[in-house]
Amino acid sequence: MSEKINANFINRNKNLIIKESIVNARRLRDVSKILMENGQYAAAHPRVIEALEELAKASLLKRGDDFGALEGVVRHDKKAEEIIKILARHYRVPVSENRISWGKKRIPQMREDATYVRLKPTSDNRIGPDNKYWRKRSKSFYKLLSDILDRLP
Repeated sequence: MSEKINANFINRNKNLIIKESIVNARRLRDVSKILMENGQYAAAHPRVIEALEELAKASLLKRGDDFGALEGVVRHDKKAEEIIKILARHYRVPVSENRISWGKKRIPQMREDATYVRLKPTSDNRIGPDNKYWRKRSKSFYKLLSDILDRLP
């Protein structure tokens, strides 16, 4: 079991952790909205991803007490996979291995790409996060996140 989690603590406080994860997802969404309203799209995008990860954490915990679900709450690849499953259920589209594979690779990478200055060459020769590039992506992910959060109690 990861040092980041305590199974006994989670099992005793599961409902509260689920509730607080959703509250935190809403807080991160609100922060991302403020950042976007101020033209800070590259800074907003990681907050949207983090909010989706909080929803993934709640979803993984709702599923059960098994080791895999508990380990998944701290692993970005597992949360990315869960994000794809949440979006697929929400939009009633099939969950394909291609979608899951894309999500596990690209969702964590998006957070890094929008946050950090690169230390290796890229095909477009960008070094830092590009606000223009992240504008469309931030807005579309924000809409996905809001659609889901607005339907939760």
